[in-house]
Amino acid sequence: MRFGLLLAIYLLFGCGPSQQAELHSGKRVDLKSLAGQVLVINYWAEWCGPCKEEIPELNQLDKHPRVSVLGVDFDGHQGAQLQQLVQQMGIGFGVIAKPAELERIHPRLPQQPPTLPTTYLLDLRRQPATLGAPLQGPQTELELLGLINAAGQN
Repeated sequence: MRFGLLLAIYLLFGCGPSQQAELHSGKRVDLKSLAGQVLVINYWAEWCGPCKEEIPELNQLDKHPRVSVLGVDFDGHQGAQLQQLVQQMGIGFGVIAKPAELERIHPRLPQQPPTLPTTYLLDLRRQPATLGAPLQGPQTELELLGLINAAGQN
C-alpha cells in the first residue's frame, strides 16, 4: 500500500532527478520545456580560434524554432567572469553556469571533451532523448540543421 502511494506521488509531482541546469544569466533551463526540440550543446574556450569562428553560426542556429543551443565553457569560468566572457565573445545563447550540472541534462555528456570545439546533438523529440556522437571541429548552421533534419526523418 505504501509503495503504491509513493509511486503515485512520484508520478504526480515528478520527484525524479532534476533535468534543470543554471545558465550564466541566472536563469534555469529545463529539459521538459524543450520537449520536441533538439538541444545543441557546444563546448568552447576563449583561447580557441575555431570556437570563436563558429559562435556566429551557433547564434543563428539558436534562432531556429525547435532548436536550442547551450554552451559550455571548457575552462569552467563561473559567475561574473563567465558573464563577462559570454558578452566579450558575442555569445547569444545560454551558457551552463556550472559544468558539473551537465549530468542533469544527460549522463553521458562530459564536463570536458578531449578536443575543442566539440558539439553534441541531444534529440528531445524522442523519448527517451537520444544523444548523438560528438562532432569535433567548428560547425556551421547549415551543417547542423542538415544533421538535425536527417535525425528527425529516422
